[in-house]
Amino acid sequence: QHWVYDPAGGRVRIRSKLEALQQGLRDAASSPGQVAALVAGAGPELSSITLAEAMQAMTVLETPLPEGTSITDCVNQKAARKRILGALCVVVQKMAVGVLLQVQLRVAAFCRPKENLSEPDELQASRQELYVSMGHVLSDYFRANRWQVETLAMDQVLSILSLPLDWTTCAVQVSQCLSTRSQEFAGTPSILLIPLLRHLLGLKGTEPVRNILADALQRQLPGAPPMAALEAMQVLAECGGQIQA
Repeated sequence: QHWVYDPAGGRVRIRSKLEALQQGLRDAASSPGQVAALVAGAGPELSSITLAEAMQAMTVLETPLPEGTSITDCVNQKAARKRILGALCVVVQKMAVGVLLQVQLRVAAFCRPKENLSEPDELQASRQELYVSMGHVLSDYFRANRWQVETLAMDQVLSILSLPLDWTTCAVQVSQCLSTRSQEFAGTPSILLIPLLRHLLGLKGTEPVRNILADALQRQLPGAPPMAALEAMQVLAECGGQIQA
């Protein structure tokens, strides 16, 4: 793993740390212990691996270690699971929106509790840091008017709204994009709109977006089942004067 042939120069050279890490991950693809040791022990070069390499490492790191695994391997795996999320904070900076949303779903699955692996609270801080990085990327899209929200499925739009966007600088642009799909929001189940509205209530600068969601929820009140209507009215009351009539 330390040497590589350079055909351009017709000579052998020492691999860079990144190349050595990438080669090591390929060679150890079927060994959770080795992958964990490589990721846990890597330096800044870990943030330069490709998305495909990060996804593959996550898949391997999800594999429960066999009974009798050494303490060292257990420690490495827990550390590696956090570090791979940290590396993704850099990797996502150059992602297209569609790919970024796929990564969000993959990360959510990666952080669910699994036998013999880190509990969610151990990964929560790393996951939140990654979501903040994703939020910065998406906010840049909105601020630069490079957003094509009409190309996304409604569940993807709702996923975006659940991320920590830079609301104070992009809420108006977000609401302008969402207003083009107001009819679709009116058809979105209240079970999805209500928790999202409550989430946004605690975030400064989200008023324009909350107005659109609240309007969609209000449209569903006529004919709604009693319990669903009651819950919807409760969250609308929580919005209070912060929403448009």
